[in-house]
Amino acid sequence: MNKPYLDYLRLATWDTAKYAFLLGKLYRNDSFQPAKWLQYRGKRSVDGRIFHGMGSQGRGENERRHAIVEFSGSESHEWRKECRSWESFYATRLDVQVTIEEPPEHLAMALYEKVHRKTKNIIISPTVCTVYLGSRRSDLFTRIYEKDVNNRRYLRCEFELKGKYSRNAWRSYCEGATTVAQIFVTCHQRAKIPSPWREWFTVEGDAYPTLLQGEQSVDLRAKLAYLHDTETALERMFMAHETRGAVIGMIERLETMRLSTVD
Repeated sequence: MNKPYLDYLRLATWDTAKYAFLLGKLYRNDSFQPAKWLQYRGKRSVDGRIFHGMGSQGRGENERRHAIVEFSGSESHEWRKECRSWESFYATRLDVQVTIEEPPEHLAMALYEKVHRKTKNIIISPTVCTVYLGSRRSDLFTRIYEKDVNNRRYLRCEFELKGKYSRNAWRSYCEGATTVAQIFVTCHQRAKIPSPWREWFTVEGDAYPTLLQGEQSVDLRAKLAYLHDTETALERMFMAHETRGAVIGMIERLETMRLSTVD
């Protein structure tokens, strides 16, 4: 039976003390060298599979230090259990995949033509092809691609989770409420993968509905945090007498959020 693996994991935190603590764990087994990713300055392991760094988000009085650590390939699956104990960290991206020997019936172009989605893409090279299902900006993105390892052909189905999906999945995993296999099954059931590719990547087990149904509580917490931040911003603007346009815009957004929360 197909076995799912984590193939990428990016964790983030606002707690710089927790970030400093985990560096000791990272440096026990790997050597690092200076590196940068976006606004994050830090270090990357010599093999390139682990990166950690700190950057700033926001400006002026709202500027805060933010830390990330990311694992790719086998490192993400090997570190997953250790990472479960890193309190204050949340996942900004999580990739889960299943790899099988490439079936003789597989044709990348045939897969692409059978995908009935508005957004899709195919990358063709002389040796391997990749089919993308959906938008890279969505919280759940699917890719099915060929791999050639030592003249052996493989086919991989990979789901990239971001935003609310990655947060929900990682939180559930850390709480012991779900497994990597259940995360894959949930994504597999949600993704619009045509047959026979859908059957090729079937994994034994039930989906974990909370991974998707738990969005409401996460969304509500985000809205409450926004309301709190908005109240603080309004107080500052009243003090600075810079109110009219900004207050009107904020009230409109708050009303929209209130209505969506009621719904």
